[in-house]
Amino acid sequence: MSLARRVALMFVALLAFNAMVASFNFLVNPYGAWRVRLISDIYRNVHQERVETPYMIRTAAPSTLLLGSSRMLDGIPIEQGCRDGIENAGLSGATLEEIGKLAAIGLRNPRLRRIVWSLDFFAFAEDFSHCDPATCARLEGDFWALVSDTLLSAETFDRSRRVLGRAIAGRSRLLPEQIASVPWPPETVKLGFEKRAERGLASASSADVKYQLIHNLPDYTRFHLASGQMRLFRHIVDDVSAHGVELVIFLPPLSEYELELIRQSGSWAAFQDWKRELASISQYWDFSGYNEVARTDRMFEHLKHFKPAVGYTILRRLSGLDCEGCGPDARIVDQAAIRVDESTIEEALKAQQQMMVAATRAPSRYSSLVAQVLAEHRGPAGPALARDQHRTVRLTTSGH
Repeated sequence: MSLARRVALMFVALLAFNAMVASFNFLVNPYGAWRVRLISDIYRNVHQERVETPYMIRTAAPSTLLLGSSRMLDGIPIEQGCRDGIENAGLSGATLEEIGKLAAIGLRNPRLRRIVWSLDFFAFAEDFSHCDPATCARLEGDFWALVSDTLLSAETFDRSRRVLGRAIAGRSRLLPEQIASVPWPPETVKLGFEKRAERGLASASSADVKYQLIHNLPDYTRFHLASGQMRLFRHIVDDVSAHGVELVIFLPPLSEYELELIRQSGSWAAFQDWKRELASISQYWDFSGYNEVARTDRMFEHLKHFKPAVGYTILRRLSGLDCEGCGPDARIVDQAAIRVDESTIEEALKAQQQMMVAATRAPSRYSSLVAQVLAEHRGPAGPALARDQHRTVRLTTSGH
């Protein structure tokens, strides 16, 4: 056989192999990027949301869209990304520009009725005014990124095999919270609070907490509220309103460790001013502040992330559903909620100021540990501004 013929056959074989891989990925559709549904969505699991979400948001057609950072992504987890007409489009380290692009795509969906947005204080900092290039390319509809990410990637092929394996094993192999209705029903919420209640932040050592304070939380010592970010927020709010879609905004619960980091870094006044300015643009629910949730460590998986049972308690309230039967911890979360608008903001801020003063009148484990960390790490470097780096995935369009 001549060399030319051998090379031609090898080229044909390579094309045939790539075609088989692309066909398999297309039919299994592990990222929900295509409208084909050969395998039920229940067997899909979102693993790299910065790859999957920009594609899924175009095909899922939910009635409710959840937006925010990893606090939303991990705090109200939906295994498949979308279930029961609710899609979690949270992105690790989401910036306002990225959220604005997600909202704009979601608003093209004629079935969309509500957007629930978990709003982060750190997202309004000057150094958060950008969009990750790879994520932006996907959100802007880059066709080559779509093809390479969802059809020609070896990692996508591996994900397809896993989804197929889950489908063959059947629904009985899935955990209750992976198939429970969204929002979780009261009995699942209660079980979520009871299950591993003392795990997470409640069992973290002082060394673990110090590490998280340094590496997993924003550098509030250098926080500056950016006027451009507030204008972008107003633009997103106006865009949602113009489409006749209900917008429900909430400020998520913060651990008292993070509140102390904000206060001792000198950003408490900026935190309160931010809330005041938000209220001039849109009403919202405020779960942050020195409330009982903040000082109940079992409510948090990590210093930055509240547990799913907390998130689903919040989602039930924001969806107009009661949480009778959710258990005593759910009542703690529910009682932390403050409804804020222009007419109530000053009263709300006054109440939160009083709670802060009461909580910090005497040293606590929160204030003492934060003070140690700031004393050890003040200087040119300072605590790291962590954009959810433990979850953010950077992928090129040439493969994973």
